[in-house]
Amino acid sequence: MSYYDLQEEYAAEAAWRDVAVDKKEKNMSKPTAKYLEARLKMLVAAAVLIQEELAEAKQLEEKLGKNEDFENGDVLKWDQVYEHNGKTYTFVAIKAAGFWYTSGIFQRQRMSWDDLVEKHLSKVVEGSLVKMRKGKVIA
Repeated sequence: MSYYDLQEEYAAEAAWRDVAVDKKEKNMSKPTAKYLEARLKMLVAAAVLIQEELAEAKQLEEKLGKNEDFENGDVLKWDQVYEHNGKTYTFVAIKAAGFWYTSGIFQRQRMSWDDLVEKHLSKVVEGSLVKMRKGKVIA
């Protein structure tokens, strides 16, 4: 059973419990075993999901680096495939005043490192990322 299935089961049990509490004129009742079991399953599934997401985030951080690894003026260049048309586009981003600015017709505002990773760098074509500082390629 997935985390989302468990979440639905938990929500259904919680809704049922609310109805039962209403019938007792909102007297504080102890949660049922079924309710607690559903909640525990959901929390365990959520923990597993978070562990998987954390492992992916660490792997991505190892591959890309962290915002602190870059100085103002550093440039990144990468290729990215768009899912809707399958075409590969080349992008460039520059760090200025602690924010990232990217090339592209729709990129008219600054981005945090997290936004840049989420919108672009997490979709980099393997082997295409180039990091530059003062016109020279860096690790």
